[in-house]
Amino acid sequence: MMKKNKKSLTYVLSIICSSLMLATTSCDYENVGEYKLTGNIEHLIPSAAYDLKVDRSTASNGEKYVVYSPYMSENFENWGLSVKKVDYYVDGKLFESATSEPFDLMIKLSALCEGKHALLAKILVVGEYCDDLTLEVKDEFVVSENNTMTDFVDFYIDSNHVGNGGTLYVNPILNEQRSSAGTKIEEIKYYWDGKLVLTKTTAPFVWNTQVVDEDTEPHTWSICIKYVNASNKINYYNYSYSNVRTIKDNESFTDFNLMSSRNDYEIGETIKSVVKSFKGEKCQTNVSVEIYFDNELIGSSSIFPYYNEFKLTNQNVGKHVLKCTIKQEEKNHSVKYDYEENIFVTSLNDR
Repeated sequence: MMKKNKKSLTYVLSIICSSLMLATTSCDYENVGEYKLTGNIEHLIPSAAYDLKVDRSTASNGEKYVVYSPYMSENFENWGLSVKKVDYYVDGKLFESATSEPFDLMIKLSALCEGKHALLAKILVVGEYCDDLTLEVKDEFVVSENNTMTDFVDFYIDSNHVGNGGTLYVNPILNEQRSSAGTKIEEIKYYWDGKLVLTKTTAPFVWNTQVVDEDTEPHTWSICIKYVNASNKINYYNYSYSNVRTIKDNESFTDFNLMSSRNDYEIGETIKSVVKSFKGEKCQTNVSVEIYFDNELIGSSSIFPYYNEFKLTNQNVGKHVLKCTIKQEEKNHSVKYDYEENIFVTSLNDR
């Protein structure tokens, strides 16, 4: 009997223990429910899961900007959370409210007095199943005496990719309309694997004499551009491309670039971009591209090189995204991937 009672007691304790474990587990999972947060979540969001991204930009007229936008980790989507609004305060006063993506703030520095300024972002987060929550992030920025640049330059470096024994093509192009008045190239030096191989002082500035050998890859090429502006001040612009490898017979490589070294544009300007596709001699891959501005399709092609021009008309001042979606197809296999460029739009009133 004693043995039987001990066995029964063990069985009862086991049921009680299991019930306690189920109760504890249910309590934990009640708030996350398949990762979706519910109820009051103020104590559940770690500070490392959100922040402010800070970018600095110079407009075509030399005006300097600081640009803020919220960074939310990918966990926010898993938790069923999204940003609804961001209130930006500068020196304790409401400066601007952002109610649509990318919820950014673009501050023209010349509009503020010199010195250090305090920025506070109040990020309103809403959830599918939880209470609304306001997250706060602070930062500081400095406004100096000179908030306008008088010397700025814009280059586009055109280049190619080749197979073994092919000839490298590099063509530095000065965008005169997006550079300081009177800017001109004085000299360009070309380097291959760290060694100076060519110097040019007159146009055309095309470098097309370097043969690429796969036996010694990867390679690195670079250029150093010496230029002057209207006041004859000497400046230098450096550009390099590393890990250069030859394209093999069955390989393909597709490249997307802004035709500008700057990513700030005024309303009325045209954003020019180019997509180039390079293939090996035996490559059967079909390539097509689509270009989007803030998720709006603005161009597509399967013929390369593909040049896209998008004129800014009534877009909001602030940060936008230019995206190129590249699709590669071969037999029953296909791959998609994206290139993205941040675009900062400024106003005509800033001229």
